[in-house]
Amino acid sequence: MFMKKNKKEENNKGRLTLKLISFLAMLFTSNHALTQSLSLNPAPTLKQVLTAAMKISDINDNKEETKNKSSSWLSSSPTLGVSYLKSDLQQGTDETEVNVSLPIKSWFQSETDEKLYLSSQTTQTLLIENKRLMLSGFIRAKLWQIKLSEHENEIINQKLKFLTELEKQYKQLFQSASISKYPLLLIKQEKLDSQMEQLSVEQTIAKLHHQYKLLTGFTALPKGIDEQFLETDVSLGQMLINHPQIRKLDQSWFEQTQQLKLASNKSQPWNLSFNAKNLNNNVINETQIGIAAEVPLTMFDIKSQAINSGWLVAKGSYELARANRLVSLRDTYVSLWANQQVLLKKNDLLIKAKLISTQIITETKLVIEANQINQDTAIRRMLTAFNTKSKLTTNKLLLLKNSALLNQAVGISL
Repeated sequence: MFMKKNKKEENNKGRLTLKLISFLAMLFTSNHALTQSLSLNPAPTLKQVLTAAMKISDINDNKEETKNKSSSWLSSSPTLGVSYLKSDLQQGTDETEVNVSLPIKSWFQSETDEKLYLSSQTTQTLLIENKRLMLSGFIRAKLWQIKLSEHENEIINQKLKFLTELEKQYKQLFQSASISKYPLLLIKQEKLDSQMEQLSVEQTIAKLHHQYKLLTGFTALPKGIDEQFLETDVSLGQMLINHPQIRKLDQSWFEQTQQLKLASNKSQPWNLSFNAKNLNNNVINETQIGIAAEVPLTMFDIKSQAINSGWLVAKGSYELARANRLVSLRDTYVSLWANQQVLLKKNDLLIKAKLISTQIITETKLVIEANQINQDTAIRRMLTAFNTKSKLTTNKLLLLKNSALLNQAVGISL
């Protein structure tokens, strides 16, 4: 009986050991799978975020259109002419004629068409470049809205911790009958206001994250979104001339000038005709085959008033649009640059203000304990000092955001 009992206990222990090994194996496998999934989904870079946004925006829908090239020698479709003339005389001659006419491009039209073909590829590249810049602007704006909102939420959390510590200090003073209950109620009210403010900020953050996901397809934010605006020796005017929006306007005008040239008499096609005629009567049955060419004399530069008017209107519209765009880009840049200088100066002042605010909080706590100050004034003074301390970090973030906006203003994509 004793031996049987030991065997039974050994069997139970063996089963428990197997179950434990199985559980540990399952735990290790799940942890390994979790680690592997996290490593497969790291935080994206800014370039990856932009690439994803480009795919979502269907930028490559019209890529195939640039592959279709026009005929290298035909100006338009060939024409086929067939005619049959039957004589009303008994001895008359019936005529049957077949004519194939080929409108051949002039040298001027062929050259212009080739320029337009190459230009269309450049236009497609500029379209993609402008789309990248536009989406870069959206992504920059959204990421900085998220970062500043999350920073605001962090400040509120720090404020709540500060108020909690302050509340403990005033509770002790109140319990020792050193002060009235009013300061304690004031702190609690401040905490409630901060908590309600936090609810609003958290709602904003959730909304911004949702918009970011719709824009990029990512839920994870990039590791770093800080950008430095690098000053160069290139003048502002030169930077703006190289801006994608200006280059796209210039490219559109170039294509328009080429299309206007195609309306001139120099682009009229040459007509090459192949003719076959059959003459048939009671005496003969004759077939005639021949070729004919019609070449326009383009040495006479004939311009219509309609073409001249169209040219002037198009040129005026282009120059006005270009001037407006340059002024708008310049004003944006100048405004951001001025803001950058103010933020830099403000940063130096806030560093000093932070040191003073830290000292104010420390000294105010001491005079509170000594009951040498009005409690309402003391609390307000410490909250003001706390807010001043947090402004330094906020200002640094605004500097980085402004740098990103400066890059956007001069046409630099992510």
